[in-house]
Amino acid sequence: MKSMTGYATVERHSRERSCSVEVRSVNNRYLEVYTSLPAYLSFLEPNIKALVSSVAARGKVEVAVRLQEHDQKLQVRVDPRAVEAARSALEEIRNRAGLSREPSYADILAFEGVVHTERSFDQDDAAREVVSVLEETLDRWNETRRSEGSATATDMARHLERVSRCAEIFERHAGEVEQVIFQTVRDKFRDVLGDEAEEQRIYAETAALILRHSTSEEISRLHSHIRTFRELLDGNGPQGKRLDFICQEMNREINTTGSKTILSVVQTAVVEAKDAVEALREQIRNVE
Repeated sequence: MKSMTGYATVERHSRERSCSVEVRSVNNRYLEVYTSLPAYLSFLEPNIKALVSSVAARGKVEVAVRLQEHDQKLQVRVDPRAVEAARSALEEIRNRAGLSREPSYADILAFEGVVHTERSFDQDDAAREVVSVLEETLDRWNETRRSEGSATATDMARHLERVSRCAEIFERHAGEVEQVIFQTVRDKFRDVLGDEAEEQRIYAETAALILRHSTSEEISRLHSHIRTFRELLDGNGPQGKRLDFICQEMNREINTTGSKTILSVVQTAVVEAKDAVEALREQIRNVE
């Protein structure tokens, strides 16, 4: 089991360049990948998203790439037409203003577009370096998610055990409902009819009430949901959505049991079970 929350960063330095990649994530209903990288490496964005998608199923993931080249070749190019235009403009200014000083290099360089500078480096090699550092970062990021997911699974197992104990209480007291209903119906018939109350009529009324208040099916389904939840906790791969669905089903069975029961001990267990399921759902919100 993995958490959707994780963080990792890796830095790698060489003679040619320094590269750092940072990956952080928080919980989200679907997988959303956001990238921050230098403009000249924007072509890597689809590759980065594909790499993240290969190791994550849900969550909001942010990937930040920083690259500094140490071995760049600087190229300076002069635009002759821009130089001539700048010189002519300065000459006109000098004549109109009656100045005697000739234009200097600094005056000409102050004009935009006179000189162009370009830094060149091996872009493909830089891209390979970024991908390599990203893969290492994703490995570490997954380790943090697995570690947190393991702790979450342990906590969820504790809350699931609370639900299981409540289900045992439901089952243990299910038979008492029939006895209470039978005794209540018989007492009411005798209060009204005295000794003339027919046992056959009492049994018929009792059977109808027992059918209305029976929780055997709900208890059986609840036990099944608990077993499935426990199996998923021990499994691998993304389980968050399935676990959340099972919590909804457990909650439904618990609520139905609470609406049918006439025993205070079961009603108390219903409150405890609902609290445990809500705690499970809180934890599941961060499970991939």
